[in-house]
Amino acid sequence: MKLFKSLAVLAGCVTAAEFTNCITCEFTSVADNESAAKTALKASPCGTPVSPDTFNGLKFTESGSDDDEKYCVAVFYMFEAKDIGNKVVYGVKRYVSDSAVSLSRVDVEGYEGVKGIASSQKQSVVGTTVDDAVVTLPYFVDREDNGVLYMGDGREDPITTGDVSTVNIQTFDSIRCLVCHDAQEFSTAPLQSSDITMPCWNPSGNVFATDDESARDPTKYCSSTNGLCMTKTWQYKTENTADVVTSHWVAIERGCAPDSETATLGTSAIALTPNRRALTANMFVRMHAATNTASKAKDNAKYPDSDVSTNTDHGFIDITTDVNNITDQTLVVSSYTATNPFDVRPITPQFMSSDGAGKPDLPPVTSATDELECISCSTPIGNTDSANDCVTAKTTGRVKCKTLACAAITSSYKLGEDATETYYFAKRGCAADPDDGVVDGEQESADDYVVPNGWTNIKQYNQRSTTTNGNTGRSSSISTAVVFDCYSCESSFSTTVSGANPADPIFDSVKEKDTSLCWQTFKPVADSSSSATGTSGSCTGKCFVSAYKYKESTGTTKLPATTFNWFIQRGCDTDMAVLNGETAAPALYGISQTNRVCDYSNGTLCNGLVEGYDTTLEISTQSSRLLQCYSCETAAGNTDPEDACYTVPSTTKAVECPDLSYTSCATTETAYTLNGQNYYGVKRACHKGDHDDSTEAVSGFKNVFSTTTHCTSGSCNKANGKTTDLVVAVESTSTGTTDEPDDSGAAAVFFSGLMTLTLVLLH
Repeated sequence: MKLFKSLAVLAGCVTAAEFTNCITCEFTSVADNESAAKTALKASPCGTPVSPDTFNGLKFTESGSDDDEKYCVAVFYMFEAKDIGNKVVYGVKRYVSDSAVSLSRVDVEGYEGVKGIASSQKQSVVGTTVDDAVVTLPYFVDREDNGVLYMGDGREDPITTGDVSTVNIQTFDSIRCLVCHDAQEFSTAPLQSSDITMPCWNPSGNVFATDDESARDPTKYCSSTNGLCMTKTWQYKTENTADVVTSHWVAIERGCAPDSETATLGTSAIALTPNRRALTANMFVRMHAATNTASKAKDNAKYPDSDVSTNTDHGFIDITTDVNNITDQTLVVSSYTATNPFDVRPITPQFMSSDGAGKPDLPPVTSATDELECISCSTPIGNTDSANDCVTAKTTGRVKCKTLACAAITSSYKLGEDATETYYFAKRGCAADPDDGVVDGEQESADDYVVPNGWTNIKQYNQRSTTTNGNTGRSSSISTAVVFDCYSCESSFSTTVSGANPADPIFDSVKEKDTSLCWQTFKPVADSSSSATGTSGSCTGKCFVSAYKYKESTGTTKLPATTFNWFIQRGCDTDMAVLNGETAAPALYGISQTNRVCDYSNGTLCNGLVEGYDTTLEISTQSSRLLQCYSCETAAGNTDPEDACYTVPSTTKAVECPDLSYTSCATTETAYTLNGQNYYGVKRACHKGDHDDSTEAVSGFKNVFSTTTHCTSGSCNKANGKTTDLVVAVESTSTGTTDEPDDSGAAAVFFSGLMTLTLVLLH
């Protein structure tokens, strides 16, 4: 045990008579490998505290209690992240608990599936001077140190001191932070964080997708090379020429913390110029640990709330004098640099809450900023006049911008190689969103409002300006547009392989079955005799590709065989109905279909590949299984509510449907009372086609209806038939009169009708 001065005394929170020695701190970082991560945890003051001097620049607090019945708890973790070169993310979090935490494997808060090792020691209240306090913290220990437990990723088994772990640390695909920005206008400054409703301020809900495609998009989720996410918040207000306040703005930006950027966390705002506005304003910059999935990255980003009680201490103890002179300790703001890896690196999102009940985490704003004057104009549709006042920026139109940024978008293009006319597009005015990431200069693919429907390969020139009437930019090149075309084809085929558990056939072995050249596409060429994949011609929507592969057992036990089925369709989606992602394959039970779409910004014939890879490699083969449904029918005129089809016994088993085209289980039921007698009819069966529930009038009665319901999971059509509140049947006659029916034949007629009806509905 090391002797050192009580950290509680350093923080000035306990009396001189008693000293506690629990600290609470948290620390996360990234190391090149597992060995470096272990070394860092041993060296980190939060990982292995040994002396008060090691706490310089570290965010920490004392326990806040001198109760010797409390427990000091530490949770250590580490894992590899593939997308940052298999570097190791590691960390430790210390807190105080009312009860002991045994040496155990735990889920690490803020991550998804990441395991850590937790342990605790009882807090002591010892000593009467600052030099008497004794460290009783759970330390980080290494399996190489005397064979003790390796506090690594939490998978060591059993969790017993003395065992040497041979388990590799956990590995995850990514380390992620949510990427977004937003600005919202108010008439007056919002007083509560939850009053700010822009999505990036509180990312809960469905605005930010977390599917695999979104998680790989760096404009939605960035890969944090230093293990930290960053949130910047600021506000400003504008006034007009009469010095009247016209708007109040709150802005936020989220993303990964750059390794080289100074990120100050403190009670005072730092002077940074918000991106691309005619404004110098203070920002709050906060950090927290990046996580291992997009969904968790979204969950960790909450309301920026300055009243979060657990994060009130955002300074750092700086011990620069004699350790025994506690009056000289100072609370300072420090900053992260690559050479100071033990600086503030919090795991918990700083100043964020789930309800936004506190004041917004924003630096104060006092004086208003003048609205920025910008040139304002737009060219008419189909403009061919190069001397147009908006094209040349000679217009007299002006506008005052509350966003404090001017914008210009210009483009010049011809529609095809043989075109004689040149079109000139210009739009000048306020930048609606100065932080939208638009880069000044030439943009390879113009925005949709610049490009005529059915064309692609048009460029545009962007300019953002914070200078009064500075949005005078103009494109210097003329684009030659090409028709936006899509591959249009469909290919469906099968191949059967004998033997048990055969390997998937490679494309080369089945490509002769792809007679429409749809799996492997071939561009049109001038030589019409050459093979080429069909195309749609000019597309005014999006190109798409939908594909799936699946296998099914088609042999017998003695002669096993497997049939591999391939399907792909490419075309132009003018209705914008196809969405990226996985959907159920039409008319095939349990088979998923991969859909990818692209538009004019991706160039002509953009649906030749699926997400940049050969379709044959990306679309994996699925294993199929037949839907199981209960299949039976009550006898004509059934009056028994306990009939084995009407009330299915627990011992009855569902049966497999004939093939994969049966995608739902159906139940057609009718129950009614006639002349005091109850009748119960039902038919259960496999169903193909639409899954819509339906109600049909039964012939021979005025008020008796047959209801058909569908369900799509295995053995789902088992619900017992109705036995109470039955309708009293009224027989209909050809003359429209109602007689007392003879129940000897009516029930048989009804059930004959029921059978005919169900055959129609279920087949």
